Order: sequence, then structure tokens, then C-alpha cells
Amino acid sequence: MNAQWLIVLELPGTTKSILDLARQLYEDWTVPERWPMGVSMIVQAAVDGDGAACHSVSHAVEEGFIDALSECTRAAGVELRIDPEA
Repeated sequence: MNAQWLIVLELPGTTKSILDLARQLYEDWTVPERWPMGVSMIVQAAVDGDGAACHSVSHAVEEGFIDALSECTRAAGVELRIDPEA
């Protein structure tokens, strides 16, 4: 699962910039030091597939994501567990 990355965009980016980011994530497995313009969040699947590391441009993006995901899981009757220390 080392190549399972999700790139969440704020706005449509240029194809080249997104391809360059995807290439870096796939080859180096590292989130860029300088945050890519137009990218809100980068998500990497956990090895066993039951979790994900989420890297975001700001704490506000993380809070909005967690709120939206919590609302959707509650509506589906599923419990969401988040480990902020992971």
C-alpha cells in the first residue's frame, strides 16, 4: 500500500505540479517541506489499510475535514475514531 496517496486540492492545479507532487510522494514517500500551492491535504493509507496519515496546509483544514467526516460517519451509523497523536 506504499503507493496509496490521496491529494486533496483546493482548486484545480496545473497538471505538471500535481504530477510532480505525486511522483515525489510515490518515489520518496515524503511530504514536501514547502507546501504545494492549491493542495489542502495529502493522505497516505496505513500499511494495513485501516487508517491513514493526514497532512494538511493548516489546522483549520484538519478541523473541517474531521467535522465533515464525523458527520458522514454518524449518518451512516459508523463510529469514527481519530488518534491525534499518531
